[in-house]
Amino acid sequence: MGAMASLPLTIDAATRLSERRRYIALWLLLVAALVLRIEHIVHVLAPLDGNFDDLRGRVGNLTQLQQTGNIYFPSGYEAFTYPPAAIAFFAPLLVIPTGALPFIWTALCVIALIATYAIALGALLPLQRRERWSLALIGAWCTITFDASVVRGLTWGQLALLINLVVIIDVVRRGRRLEGLGVGVATAVKLYPALFIALYLWRRQWRAAATAIGTAVSFTTAATLAWPRSATYFFRHELLGGQELAHFTANVPSEVNDSIIAVGERWPFAVHALPTAVTSVVLLAVLALGTVATQRCWRTGAPLTAMGLGLTTAVMALPLSRDHYFSFAPLLLASVIELGWRSPTTRAALVLLASSLVPWFLYRHVDVAPKHGVLIPLIARSAIGVSALGLLTVAALTFRPVSGGHRPSDTVDGL
Repeated sequence: MGAMASLPLTIDAATRLSERRRYIALWLLLVAALVLRIEHIVHVLAPLDGNFDDLRGRVGNLTQLQQTGNIYFPSGYEAFTYPPAAIAFFAPLLVIPTGALPFIWTALCVIALIATYAIALGALLPLQRRERWSLALIGAWCTITFDASVVRGLTWGQLALLINLVVIIDVVRRGRRLEGLGVGVATAVKLYPALFIALYLWRRQWRAAATAIGTAVSFTTAATLAWPRSATYFFRHELLGGQELAHFTANVPSEVNDSIIAVGERWPFAVHALPTAVTSVVLLAVLALGTVATQRCWRTGAPLTAMGLGLTTAVMALPLSRDHYFSFAPLLLASVIELGWRSPTTRAALVLLASSLVPWFLYRHVDVAPKHGVLIPLIARSAIGVSALGLLTVAALTFRPVSGGHRPSDTVDGL
């Protein structure tokens, strides 16, 4: 009888072992596929576009800091356009061998992408840990293979995928003690995530807001004490003096700018150069529109979709944004689960995602017009910006505002 009773346990143990081996084989296969794709990005795609110029520029900036004590001045084409706290973030680049730097940086960004997807899947679906990480690995491979915005960020050596990770950690940590830590770190390194601090304040999430503000201030203060010349120059000349914006205006062609200002200056709007006061009003209007949309979405119980709307708002409210700023677009797939595929917000989110997949940069320059037609370069220059603005508009209009203590719902299918 004892032998018979132990037989089911033996079968269960053997089944679990077999299942574990299948998952290990799958993970090894997926990791190998990711490594091969990273090698392809580093050695084939990057020399064609980007060549890790931004990443190599950060190494040059850090070398300048060692020599002069000021990372911001003198500035060249690859100027350091980050707050002082980012110096500490990039400092380890100096100890990585130059030849290995592109691969290591790209691998780090891909690992961040995998972790981001695993966190998102854990928040969306009742999956086992093995299933969650398997899907995250598959999603990461698909993203770095088919998403042109993400790939372009990788070939230039950008950090958008790392920013997405620290922000989403806070999104799924709602109500916990350290909520706000990730947003604070992201704000200290790259200013635009500060929008989420404003959202904390609007929602009266005082502890999360205090944690985010305290983290950002602490990192910035430490950087100021460590590199006083650089920090003083940044606040006085780059931020308040407008030198950072002037650098982008002088060195970034208008046709690669996805911001609402650049979209308004092109066909079919063709407003041309707007006065500074008008530009400020337009950006503030976009910020207000997107913030309302994000807040209303968040109150429906769709935090990941709200995160996507928040990042869209933060990016579109900048006077200059690039394709890789929209590396968060795959996360908008969460709207299918959180809101339903018939939701207008979901459909607008999928339009932005589809737009981010297209390598528009190949068709934006005037010299391709004779080959591809007159309209294609014009469409390519504004496709992502118009899609993003459309998403914010649709979300702001289709989520009903909160009345009393009731949760709002999307006007189509609700929750």
